[in-house]
Amino acid sequence: MMERLPRVQRRLLAVGLLLLLAAVVVRLIAVPIASSYLENREAIIQMQETIARYSKLSTQVDTLRLAVRELQDADELDRYVLAQESEALAAAALQERVKAVVTSSGGTLSSTQVLPADVVSGFKRIVVSVRMGVSIDALQRVLYALENDLPYLIADDIVILARSGGKRRAAAQVQDLLDVRFNLRGFMRAPRESS
Repeated sequence: MMERLPRVQRRLLAVGLLLLLAAVVVRLIAVPIASSYLENREAIIQMQETIARYSKLSTQVDTLRLAVRELQDADELDRYVLAQESEALAAAALQERVKAVVTSSGGTLSSTQVLPADVVSGFKRIVVSVRMGVSIDALQRVLYALENDLPYLIADDIVILARSGGKRRAAAQVQDLLDVRFNLRGFMRAPRESS
């Protein structure tokens, strides 16, 4: 049947088949190879950037270690937490501090009780329950002295009840005393677990 076609048409048909074969080869072989090459090239570029970044970091390791060592040596946290080594000593120190502050402010300390400690974010929370009798002015001085000094302490769960107290010298000089109860919380470093 090919022999019936004129020579020009046979040549055109041969060229068409050759172009079709070339298109199939390009589609099945060349396109996947080129696509794979481009993907690999992008991966190589990303790896080179990562290697450069890690190389830069590796040159800074000694500097970073020195900075960490300096921060550890200049640990500022110690002045904000209780310095005692054990819970019992820290609780006793809190009780002594409360007693000193309440008496110096003109109040009377009724009782203090150590509550169980717990660990919060890597710190042991030492809690002392306090009960005292104070005037309004003395209450302000006590809370201010406890919460605005170092180490940091937090007074919370405050319950204030009015009670009439003190000796009446004259009807115009009635001193109102408050029955105040609160929890005083201080923090100490939790012991680090050995690995």
